[in-house]
Amino acid sequence: MTEHTPTPWRVEEGTDLIWGACDPDDLTSRGMGYSIVEGKPPHWKPYKPSRDEREANAAFIVKAVNNHEALVQALQALVDQVNDYERVNNLAPNPGRTECWDSVAIAKQVLRDSRT
Repeated sequence: MTEHTPTPWRVEEGTDLIWGACDPDDLTSRGMGYSIVEGKPPHWKPYKPSRDEREANAAFIVKAVNNHEALVQALQALVDQVNDYERVNNLAPNPGRTECWDSVAIAKQVLRDSRT
């Protein structure tokens, strides 16, 4: 599987253009950063988001990409803590109160999905 463009990504101010990370040790054009995504829709699309919406979408994408690994690590740490707490205290789900275990099961699935 091909690796994605290294983070952090950034949005070019006043545009919907998303750029990859700069590498100060790489003096090629790739090392100086390059555009990854432009939010402008094809001319034949029936719905065309406004420039403000495209800029907001670009900012949202960059925020999600740049925070993804930290969120995965934080979620894994929480799951590990709950698992350790259950093990140390020999806990089992209360038949009427399974919210915590259900949430941990969802978190584990999210972690599996984030690594594929």
